[in-house]
Parts: sequence; structure tokens; C-alpha cells
Amino acid sequence: MHTREEKLETFGRLLDLMDKLREKCPWNAAQTMETIRPMTEEEVYELSDAVIKGDMDATAKEIGDLLYHMVFYARIAQEQGALLKAMSMQEKARGCGFDWEEPRQVFDKVKEELGEVEQALDENDADQIEAEFGDLMFSVINAARLHGVDPEKALGRTCTKFRNRFTYLESKTLKVGRKLTDMSLAEMDEIWDEAKALGL
Repeated sequence: MHTREEKLETFGRLLDLMDKLREKCPWNAAQTMETIRPMTEEEVYELSDAVIKGDMDATAKEIGDLLYHMVFYARIAQEQGALLKAMSMQEKARGCGFDWEEPRQVFDKVKEELGEVEQALDENDADQIEAEFGDLMFSVINAARLHGVDPEKALGRTCTKFRNRFTYLESKTLKVGRKLTDMSLAEMDEIWDEAKALGL
């Protein structure tokens, strides 16, 4: 029987794993709630089947798989909440009259923030780099808002596009009996361009 502390430690490792996958795994990073929903449905059916059969080992496994999906959804929601929070603050400022007179004026701010990111990178100041990236993302979200674009929808669209092209890259590479890790960036770019030409 595991102690409460051991259970919390195990769950913490799951959260850490999800963070790493979202940051470093291209396939995982490209997923949205919409794309993982069919897989979640499959996991629910598999759990139900294991329960009906009375197979405790399979039930435990399927509960683990489903829990992974719940953490996946929570992580995506956490990321989306940053966009919603920024938009909410910007809309509130707009209601008080604190907004750009012309939508295109915001691009000067975007360029300014990009320059400050580059400067922070040159100075190799980790804290300042994080702060400037935050300012840059906030200004880009503001630009999208001012031009009537939903940043969440736009980002989701790009993630789907990335996933489709990366899936094509993986599939094409496997068909010729190679691994992505054995290919040069130029070779991968060539297949990536093929995917773009196909409208993926």
C-alpha cells in the first residue's frame, strides 16, 4: 500500500513528464483538445471493457491512460488560459479608452518588443529574456485582437497545420526506411516543403 506522500510524488512526476513533452516533443506540442478527444474516447471504451471483464490489471492500466489524458487536457487549458487572460486585460483597458487609435500602430510595439527580446538574448540574462518574451507575446496577442483575430483559434490552426506536416514528414521518412534522427535538416525541410505543396 502506497503512502499519500508516495502517491503525490508519483503524480508530480506525471505533471513533470507532461511539461517536458509539451515543450520538447513536436507531436505532443502540436496537439489540441480537439485532436486528442477521439483518443480519449477510445481510452474510455477500453476502460469500460476492462471493468466489464473484471480484469483488474487491465483496469489499472486503462485508468492510468485516462489519467494521462486528463493531465493533457489540464496542461492545454493552462496554456490557453494565458491567452484568455491577456485578451481579457486588453479588452478591459479598451473599455477605459486605453487602446491604440489605429490597429496598425500596434505593430511598432511588436517590433519594439522583438528588439528587446533580441537584446536580452545577447546579454544572456535569463530573467530578462523571460520578461521580454512575455512582453512580445502580449503585444502579438494585442495585435491579433485589434485586427479581429481570435489568437486561440489562430494558434490552434497553426498547431494543426504543424501536426499534419510533421506527421507527413514522419510517414515519408519511415516509408524509405530511415529515421528522422539520421536525416539532415535540409533533407527534412525538403519533405516539409512537399507537405506544404500538398496543402497540409
